[in-house]
Amino acid sequence: MNESNESELHPGIAETEISIFKNAKDTAPQPVKTGAILNAIQTGRWADQMAVLRELLASGDKDSYDDQKKTLPAVTLSGSFEKRNAGGLIQHSGLLQIDLDHLGKPAEVRDQLAADPHVAAALLSPSAQGVKGVMLMPPGDAERHKHAFKAAVNYLQETYGLENDRACKDVCRMMFVSHDHGLRTNPDAVVLDVKRWTPEEPQPSFVSSEERP
Repeated sequence: MNESNESELHPGIAETEISIFKNAKDTAPQPVKTGAILNAIQTGRWADQMAVLRELLASGDKDSYDDQKKTLPAVTLSGSFEKRNAGGLIQHSGLLQIDLDHLGKPAEVRDQLAADPHVAAALLSPSAQGVKGVMLMPPGDAERHKHAFKAAVNYLQETYGLENDRACKDVCRMMFVSHDHGLRTNPDAVVLDVKRWTPEEPQPSFVSSEERP
């Protein structure tokens, strides 16, 4: 587990292309490398904005926090896009966003997550009260992404008792930038075994003819 720079990321991730948007309303994606975004988050490119946001939360002004957060740049971690919807996916990145909110000890969860064998990076969220993670998954289309998400939810719940934000099932889910000098990376991360961790679907129960009224 390391403090992040591009050379300490899992091989290939630093150069993996995703899309970045100027803010939550922007619909014109621009290409960016995953390593560049993680490095900027750690080195303080958006430190001033995070200081303002975190002060708003500390003062109890959640509405202003929510409004200001929407002005931050955001990336589609799971792929590069020509437009911001599932149909606009150009190429899946092989990355799945983990989004954990309202944590009692977020820094501890970040470090625990970064040591996970399937997580390439982990960092504090814009609020500093949650954690974002970058999990490795098999690349695919929007439907395969949803399938992998179900496996990731099952894995995180069974392994750590953590509940991933259900919105991350969408391949075009945006992740706002943040600031976390303690961002952690795991260069030895490996792809999650989706088949192993896919939850079993409940089977329908059938009533025999003898049991029918």
